[in-house]
Amino acid sequence: MEVTFGHGATSGRWLNTYARHEHSVRFDLLPLSLVPAILAAVDDSPDSGDVAFHDLADYQGDAARWLSEQTAGLLGVVDSRPLPGYNEEDFDTPTYTSKLSGRWQAEGFVLLELSAPDMTAVCNMEILYLSETAAHAVITAYAAQIPRR
Repeated sequence: MEVTFGHGATSGRWLNTYARHEHSVRFDLLPLSLVPAILAAVDDSPDSGDVAFHDLADYQGDAARWLSEQTAGLLGVVDSRPLPGYNEEDFDTPTYTSKLSGRWQAEGFVLLELSAPDMTAVCNMEILYLSETAAHAVITAYAAQIPRR
């Protein structure tokens, strides 16, 4: 089963393969400010083994640092890319953290890609290996942040 949803520029997809922990939820063009509440909806503790390796000094850019602080260390650095306007081939090109990931102790795994280094960033985010209850909670947390008309 696949269900799509969205609001404004943000689109989402809930995919269920009918296995117990085979639900996934994907968001495209998700505003940065919505991410912490959505991740908190999973209602599980970050994997302590992963968190132990996260060092705030590795997070380049305000968006990545803010996410790390807001998610209790759930998200770790996966990749960086050149700051907008800089060439990847140049020596000493300044970079920002563009991809983060994290996993919970029992519930799932998250992959997140940032569009920019600052707080104007939007995200593509996929949360995998969720129970049906957790997938519903994630979608409900997203919907709760949409302003009523």
